[in-house]
Amino acid sequence: MRCFYFILFGITSIISYSQPADFDNITNIGTTALENYRKSVEEKGKDIKNDSLYIKTFNRLKKLYEKQQDSGSSKRTHVIISDFSKKMNLDNIENRIDFEKSKLSMIEWVEKNFEKTSFKTIDEANQKYTQLLEAQNEEIIVNEEFYTYMLHSVKLFGGQIFGDVVLDYEINNPNSVRNKFLQDNGY
Repeated sequence: MRCFYFILFGITSIISYSQPADFDNITNIGTTALENYRKSVEEKGKDIKNDSLYIKTFNRLKKLYEKQQDSGSSKRTHVIISDFSKKMNLDNIENRIDFEKSKLSMIEWVEKNFEKTSFKTIDEANQKYTQLLEAQNEEIIVNEEFYTYMLHSVKLFGGQIFGDVVLDYEINNPNSVRNKFLQDNGY
């Protein structure tokens, strides 16, 4: 996953901080404008979630997230990640906890815990992991607009806005990939 975030930040262009604020295009808001915006909302005692810019940003991010989730590249990536996780035997709670605590990448964990996996060889694991990374790269490129907007939304409103979008999506899409995964694994 670390590689995923590196790639994500690598393809996302950083907007110059000297550009004037354009609140209709949140990807064009400089640091000073962001700070002034947050202060003005706080000074008015408003709940940020009731602010018109938050609502507009939430709705656009939600629309882009839905498009991203429905994309073929996203669905392929979810299948590959799910298959790799199954071969890591992450349905075994001990393996899951060990993996989470280890802070290792998936392939690093497999290499250190090969005997706990169902991969036949390390080469097979490496090949499958390469396919996983390639699928993630393709998914990011195909959905670049979503990832760019998501990063700028989080920069403006904090991570809560993305959490709110995902929660709303999952509640309203009982057959989503995550919900199907949870159902299939007895959650």
